[in-house]
Amino acid sequence: MSKSSFIKQTFLILLSGIIILTASAQPAKETIAVYHFTSALGHSYDYALGVGNAVEAGILRSNRFTVVERTRFGSIKEEDKFREANTSEIVNRASKFGAKTLVTGHVVGVSSGDLVSSGRPTGKEYIEISVSFKILDVGTSQIMKSEIIRGKGEGKNRAEALQNAYLVLDRLSRAHIGSYLPQTFKLMAIEQTEKRKNDEVLRVFKIWGGSKDGLMTDDVIDINYVTYLTNPNTGERVTEKQLLGQAKIDEVNGASSSTCSLLNYKKNGQKILELMRSNSESISLEYKGIWHEKRSWADLLGD
Repeated sequence: MSKSSFIKQTFLILLSGIIILTASAQPAKETIAVYHFTSALGHSYDYALGVGNAVEAGILRSNRFTVVERTRFGSIKEEDKFREANTSEIVNRASKFGAKTLVTGHVVGVSSGDLVSSGRPTGKEYIEISVSFKILDVGTSQIMKSEIIRGKGEGKNRAEALQNAYLVLDRLSRAHIGSYLPQTFKLMAIEQTEKRKNDEVLRVFKIWGGSKDGLMTDDVIDINYVTYLTNPNTGERVTEKQLLGQAKIDEVNGASSSTCSLLNYKKNGQKILELMRSNSESISLEYKGIWHEKRSWADLLGD
């Protein structure tokens, strides 16, 4: 073997080793299967197609799952488009694709019309789509979550209202998946505090999580205090979480960072600030879903 051939071969071996090491260093993504969404009789199957597309897009956008797309299950029969999926049958098929979690949906209601405010037409239209949304554990065939989620959209015409309704359903489904399979982030920096007479409270902070993680403005982050205990009987390490508060994402700054404002900061801002400064590793920040403007009077007074 010539000297140049030896050097070339050695370089290729080293390069392949680096590629293998890099790939193995990446955490394995959990596989989720999304089955064909269906519609109740009396509602157009187009709604099921639109909702299914929105949900699938939301899961993909989080960039933390390998998604078995609906097309892998083959085309859906005409008579199956208007009845809820037989979960026992599709769980077996999802298992063959390597999925650990299965998502299904069934459109159960659609309402639409002209948007009225104080008894007067606004010149806009609305549409609301209700979906029976389920998350199943493929290994046990158990339904882990079963919710009716409603997406209401408004717009200057029906098409715009429908698109906005799909966006709401996208975020609601992603929130339910996030509560079942939590998405956690690390604290980046404390951005703003407020000095008070006897203490100092947290107002704004940044996290290591952004657009590449599927985060959007108005998403909510749970702030948990995490402790680790050892079960004396089994020797198993047990994680315990205490919810300290919640924060709303005000701005997604880029692919890897976001700015959050603490909700109800007068109540819990001091304790959270102290923990972030003294023991930030004990703080777990988990994606929760959408923050709703409508809150209780107690929440409003707390702010």
